[in-house]
Amino acid sequence: MGLANKVNGSNSTVAAGIDTKKLEYVKAKEICFEDGDPLILRGFFFQTGKYGESITLVTDKLGINAPDRYVAKFKEFTPDEVEQIKAGKMGISRIFMYETPNGETPMLEFVDIE
Repeated sequence: MGLANKVNGSNSTVAAGIDTKKLEYVKAKEICFEDGDPLILRGFFFQTGKYGESITLVTDKLGINAPDRYVAKFKEFTPDEVEQIKAGKMGISRIFMYETPNGETPMLEFVDIE
């Protein structure tokens, strides 16, 4: 990505054509799955609320509210990597509940999409 693109381009982290106001929003723990086709990501966005910063992962039809531990991981993506996510090059292959000392929490496993 050229220097001019960083100034001229959009900073959107969601693919063009996806209206985030029309998505069905769910918590990751509400859609646990172990096998089958991955959920293809088309972007993500951050928000700040009562409990601090959080992340929503975007598919064509869903907004998946993920645990806050994923915020820092997604903030590390470069602009080129964000573009790859928006192009559908990453998905969620499984969501499962994991027991921690503080109780159960959803864990997401990601997969590269070719």
